[in-house]
Amino acid sequence: MVRAGTALALAAGGLALAGCASAGDVRDLEYLAWVDAGAVGSVEYSYVDELGRSRQAGAGVTASSWVHSVRGGPRVGLTVTPGDAATAHCAIVDRSNRSMLVVRNGRVGESITCAFG
Repeated sequence: MVRAGTALALAAGGLALAGCASAGDVRDLEYLAWVDAGAVGSVEYSYVDELGRSRQAGAGVTASSWVHSVRGGPRVGLTVTPGDAATAHCAIVDRSNRSMLVVRNGRVGESITCAFG
């Protein structure tokens, strides 16, 4: 289900995205994490794959941004832990219909979680 007229701009990726998506579908997803200074630190993400299996993974990140694509749904999540004195941001994008599922902005030094479904 897409709501017309709802638009969000994601500065980190330069994406102009609109709408919201149903939680029931398997989709082409993109996880995005970034910080305002320094390095991301670490990310943990989860999704349900096309066969209904729960998947979880994590990574240490030494760059100021991180992007990862998967095919999954309906429940998805991304937790971002920033490096010292950084503010973390996260987003999950449905690339199938170019809609933003969730976007969050954290506080300095705090982990944040983007979750949908």
